[in-house]
Amino acid sequence: MMNIRFHLRAIAFSLVVAIAIISSGVVAHGQPTDQSPHLTWDMLSGTWNTYYLDDDLGGIAGKAKVDGQTVTLTLTDPQIGRLPPRIATSASIEGDELVLIFERIDIEGDRQTGENFPDEMIKTKTPGIASVTVKGGTEEIDVAVAAMPETDTSFVEIRLKPISQTTLSGRWRYRVHPFIGRAEDGRGRAGGIAQDDEGVWWASNGETWHRPEPQVYGTMKRVAVPRHACAVGEHFLGELVLNGNGAVGLPFRTVPGLPI
Repeated sequence: MMNIRFHLRAIAFSLVVAIAIISSGVVAHGQPTDQSPHLTWDMLSGTWNTYYLDDDLGGIAGKAKVDGQTVTLTLTDPQIGRLPPRIATSASIEGDELVLIFERIDIEGDRQTGENFPDEMIKTKTPGIASVTVKGGTEEIDVAVAAMPETDTSFVEIRLKPISQTTLSGRWRYRVHPFIGRAEDGRGRAGGIAQDDEGVWWASNGETWHRPEPQVYGTMKRVAVPRHACAVGEHFLGELVLNGNGAVGLPFRTVPGLPI
């Protein structure tokens, strides 16, 4: 048990529970239903804990703030900590879906070049090659070189729908080159790759926003404070409140030699 020495400046307290604002580290897989709330800016207003998946890095947490129709996102890099906040360059509600576009935030794995697949490849520094000739035995065939598709080197899109008053669930996505699974510069988030009906390739993965919710960490029984620890020379009963950061909730100061 922790040894906490303190001096209470309050006489008596009823049972106190320790609460701390935390966020879940799991992306919700629920889908909007007929009972899902109607999405409005008033409903979105305030603070959200955010969490998205990256196939290379795992889960990335952050915080979002919605003020009017301005959405600010602050992500936490697993290596260097909290990054500067970014304001969405576009924020809109389409039906019951929140659609956000942010400048790409550089939390990402290794740059992808495609040079490790296949194992054997031919590199050339000749620009603008339109086709190559493939020879096999006595046969040869000209094969056109596919043009580089337009990719999103600067932006990522987030689409979220409400599944309750306190949870939004959806996906992030951006346009990628299908061979490397990233934007044309080889960078960006890592996710599943899929082609839409218009032939555009997207990388995407899950994202969830939760309202901060209280959770009980635990309680401590009442403790008697010896006479020498009390300014008025009395035995007082009190409660010590615990949360994830230590002992808080009651005014106290440390007193040497007073174990709990």
